[in-house]
Amino acid sequence: MAVIALIGAASLWQTDWQPAVSKPFEDGVTQPALEDAFDKGLIPRKTSIHLWNAFRYAVFSETLPGAVPGKDGWLFTDEEFETGHDYADKTQAQLMRIVEATRQLEGAGATVIIALLPDKARVMSEKLSKHRSPQVEARYDMALDYLTEKGIAVDDLRDALQLAKSGGDVFMRTDTHWSPHGAKQVANTIAHRIQTATTERTEFITEMTGVERNEGDLVTFVDSGQLSMALGLSPEPYETFVTTQTASVDAGLSLFDDTVVPATLIGTSYSAIQNWNFEGFLKEASQTDILNRAEEGRGPFAPMDDYLKQITSGEPVPQIVVWEIPERYLTVEASQ
Repeated sequence: MAVIALIGAASLWQTDWQPAVSKPFEDGVTQPALEDAFDKGLIPRKTSIHLWNAFRYAVFSETLPGAVPGKDGWLFTDEEFETGHDYADKTQAQLMRIVEATRQLEGAGATVIIALLPDKARVMSEKLSKHRSPQVEARYDMALDYLTEKGIAVDDLRDALQLAKSGGDVFMRTDTHWSPHGAKQVANTIAHRIQTATTERTEFITEMTGVERNEGDLVTFVDSGQLSMALGLSPEPYETFVTTQTASVDAGLSLFDDTVVPATLIGTSYSAIQNWNFEGFLKEASQTDILNRAEEGRGPFAPMDDYLKQITSGEPVPQIVVWEIPERYLTVEASQ
């Protein structure tokens, strides 16, 4: 208390403010003007905020809204825990959107492959410090059952990711996204559907190019500044990969022949961010060329809506459309 009082007094001493009227304390504009000036003059304001947030995280395991702290320094997006009075209606509406988009693409001649990505909180449940509601826990099974009932084949990706955990983290510890290791497991699991849907083969090879460090997007919700490292939230290493084409199996094509990429990838930042190399792993595992049209920050539905409009306007339809959909977007809308 004494330290806070001293900080306040010192900051007030340094506060430079000018009253807006001749009798400032008789006018309502003075208080907000003084508060604004005091905020600017507060000596360790940012440091104090970071210190307090670090204290909250270390002692009470609390973050700002947007993240949920787990065990051993793991962080999860709070979107994977969300429920509400309209939970069932939202989920039903999103599943219907998947069915309608799939039907439209199939009607145009494409084979649709749904990659329904289970929540990080589902796959890494042993790292949770907070329980999820029964509704949320039942969501993945409910979605698989609904889509199967509508005649849409969807691989259950939970087992593949669970088994892959013995070889390394399949999600980034302090980030919303999967790791390259997790992305590779999903690519290997759904590649057989691509191979079944097309006879075109193109050889790709993936090579590790080094190790980078990723500053997790969920660390923002701890907001502890330079103290993040002391809290065990420093940027985490991940292996980087590059996938290149080695040869086309169809030797009948000449150098000047027109080629059409047989598959298109639609999805979220899981597919769009090159750090995870999902596109590359999918090309290599399926031996199929893929055009990546995934986007960051818009969820899985807005990019698909845009793509359907382009197809309606006459854009050529590929043989295959891979649609990557993180499970949580069955309930929550994209933030932007």
